[in-house]
Amino acid sequence: MRIFGRKLFFLALCITAITCAGETNEFAYSVVDDQVTIKGYIGTNTVAKISDFIEGKSVIHLSSLSTPREFWVEYYSAAHIRKYRNSICPPPKLYRKASDRLESVTLPPGITNLSVMAFEWCPRLAAITVDERNPVFSSEDGILMNKEQSTLIVYPPAKKPTGALPTTITHIAPGALAKNSWLRNLRIPSNVTHIGPVAIRSCPNLRSVIIPASVTSIGPRPVSMCDDFSEYKVDPRNPNFTAEQGMLFNKDATRLIQCPPASPNVSTLPNSLKTIGTGAFYKCKALTVLEIPDSVTRIERKAFLFCPNLETLFIPASVISIEDLPVDSCYKFKDFTVDPDNPNYSAVDGVLFNKDRSRLIQFPTIKEGIYEVPATVTTIGEHAFQNYRRGYAKRFSDIVIPAHIKNLDKTFAPRSESASK
Repeated sequence: MRIFGRKLFFLALCITAITCAGETNEFAYSVVDDQVTIKGYIGTNTVAKISDFIEGKSVIHLSSLSTPREFWVEYYSAAHIRKYRNSICPPPKLYRKASDRLESVTLPPGITNLSVMAFEWCPRLAAITVDERNPVFSSEDGILMNKEQSTLIVYPPAKKPTGALPTTITHIAPGALAKNSWLRNLRIPSNVTHIGPVAIRSCPNLRSVIIPASVTSIGPRPVSMCDDFSEYKVDPRNPNFTAEQGMLFNKDATRLIQCPPASPNVSTLPNSLKTIGTGAFYKCKALTVLEIPDSVTRIERKAFLFCPNLETLFIPASVISIEDLPVDSCYKFKDFTVDPDNPNYSAVDGVLFNKDRSRLIQFPTIKEGIYEVPATVTTIGEHAFQNYRRGYAKRFSDIVIPAHIKNLDKTFAPRSESASK
């Protein structure tokens, strides 16, 4: 049974005062089956210590330290008011959050479960300390790790690099390095064997990542939402991975793992390439037109994701497998072009089909005028009109679907009603 307490005058969350070194720190929390989950920080201090118990119940889970929205404090700065003084609309609201001032937090022995983004919205957090009696987590120099200190779990957002990452770590967990503006050139320690998916996220000043010979496993999009990231470097002795033109590949360069978003070499792909991996081209700003090498046989799902300037994609005859939604959320994308000798795929008017045009695989983001689905089509792919459904495609008024097509997936829900032919 789920229980939500009420203190002070707040609904849906339990609020209590937790004493630490003579100061009062407050947390929002929920109680489920007599176990407490911390939901956010709402206190006034820069240093917080989470208690082992709240109202006699064990604190076992930290969901987030980010201040819940109902506790944000509205304010207007003088500079903000001046900026909008000639506007016919009132200035947008600004908010202060208690978690914005939090610089240090201590975890008790009882917390054994953390959400992936538990610390991400604490921009000034520079140190995480763990009670040495905690059986699951530990810390060193303000960095959160597992008990054995083999897995890097959280590198605090405001922590300034004082040297290399701990040499004990062998794994970097998903989101371990997030929103840190101090990271610029990151050298992965020589003992690391595994880098999780989206391990490094939203670090605005990150420029390069150096991968040692020890790394044997790298998840999809290991670096994500770091817009100025431009270069991977890989130790040449690494038996599993390599870097060419700053892009990350498997050792024999047959699989593209990731092209950095700020790479200037996005159109230079090796002739050895066979697979373009999931999210390989993520937010690549320089990518406008790409002619895929005729060595490529496979394009995975969302291989091209949030590429803001991508307009045209040339698919060679060699490609025999294209997973669902190969191009996603690329706002200027308007044209698939397929080599006529391709045995499995074709394109007409920029739209991607299978070879006999019985299946519509993907519609481009931008297309002017009313579009009539060809009469040859019997099946529309699950996410064929995904970008249109999201409202990215705004240059045509309607889609006309032949009456014989009955198996429209539930995800096909364009903004305007489709006519039937």
